[in-house]
Amino acid sequence: MNETDIKALKQRAADYMVGCSDSLWLRVRTTGRKTFIVRRKQGGKTKIITLGDWPMLSLKEAAKQAVIVKTPGDATMNDLVQQYRDAVISLHARPKQFACYAARIQKAVGNIRVSEISAKRLSELVADSRATPRSADSLRAHLKGMFSLSIELGWREDNPATVIGARVTGYKYEPITRVLTHEEIKQLWSWEGNNAALLRFLLLTGLRISEGQNGRADDIYWRMDKTKNGKPHWVYLTRTAKDQLDTPFEVSTTAVQSWVKRRKVGWTPHDLRRTFATLATAHGVFPHIVEKCLNHALEGMLRIYSHAELAEERIAAAKTVERAVLEIIGAKGLDKQTN
Repeated sequence: MNETDIKALKQRAADYMVGCSDSLWLRVRTTGRKTFIVRRKQGGKTKIITLGDWPMLSLKEAAKQAVIVKTPGDATMNDLVQQYRDAVISLHARPKQFACYAARIQKAVGNIRVSEISAKRLSELVADSRATPRSADSLRAHLKGMFSLSIELGWREDNPATVIGARVTGYKYEPITRVLTHEEIKQLWSWEGNNAALLRFLLLTGLRISEGQNGRADDIYWRMDKTKNGKPHWVYLTRTAKDQLDTPFEVSTTAVQSWVKRRKVGWTPHDLRRTFATLATAHGVFPHIVEKCLNHALEGMLRIYSHAELAEERIAAAKTVERAVLEIIGAKGLDKQTN
């Protein structure tokens, strides 16, 4: 059932109803009026809740409301996954990453009522993912977030996922401190092709792969309308960074990551972002400026800079990193641009 199907429904001599999904129905009147309703069992009787008329209320919005009006006894894990996707994941910059976790949850426990699922069953679900501990830990985090939402929705009074810990996931957090050595930076500059150009661009700008691929050049800036934190961001384009744009970045994120992995160099594309920060700091750029270049949320007293553009400082930081890189690779001709 979709909007086109609903539009095609014709009035008849008597009222009739068409199922849309689960407990959501569309009642078509003899007058042609079409109304979304929810039918549910309560105390052995069928209760009908009117949501609103189509097309003032779209099918998508009606489906959301149909889930919300369910009683705690009605709502299933499939419903909770959908609510979590709409309320939390849809606001994230990379919602596609949740798809595999959603599919795993729905396949294993999708039809179980939210009010009935146990901590033991959730623990077993997470344990099944221990072949990749980090994935198991991400699944645990999503489950915890989902059941926090279920409490807000009134579907449950406790969060059974909070008892799942590291013993179940097998994941041990280890801070990553990998930065490229001077020899590795020289090697990067010896590579050819669009993958290599994108990687050099990331080192010179401190950007994530997605930001390097989805941004656009605007004079001396590289602009992104949406980033990981949901906010727009820009970085200054030094001459060396601009040189990398001569080769179009027509490669996917996974393709670049796989390309680097096949070369067995011992570092990942994200390490280039860390290397940018390390080079900047080592050459005198203040930490809050580096954080601003990386588009990180500032903490503590540094939050006073969160609403400041710090444009001149960020431009100077980009030039500082460029000079450091050019010195490492033995190149000449520093950036002469002005803002």
